[in-house]
Amino acid sequence: MQSIDRIFLSIAAHHDALAPEQRTATIYPRYLDQAAAVPVDGLTMRMFRTDTPYGSEDFYSAASPALTARCTRDAATPGMCLSERRVGGADLTFRFPRSWLSQWRDVAEAMEKLTAQLRGPKG
Repeated sequence: MQSIDRIFLSIAAHHDALAPEQRTATIYPRYLDQAAAVPVDGLTMRMFRTDTPYGSEDFYSAASPALTARCTRDAATPGMCLSERRVGGADLTFRFPRSWLSQWRDVAEAMEKLTAQLRGPKG
């Protein structure tokens, strides 16, 4: 089993752009295939329709631990996933190999731990 030792993170000011949670709730659903998704080990995968801007990607989601990710499919290069969160005035974009989804709980927990470290101590 591959260890989750390196997740790439980009941090950018959001400049009032649509929050990642809003994009997940309002934009992505209109591009997803309507086929019913059955969770596997708590992780749900839905394909984006091929005639959409996300046509070569799949959408993964889970409730506990929380995870949402858009992932490119394996092709000439291995698939990669993007998972976004908003923290204060910044949007965090995590990138990791699609193959890590077999350990999705570890990935979700690692992202949560990094997010908590960036927020700093509560006071």
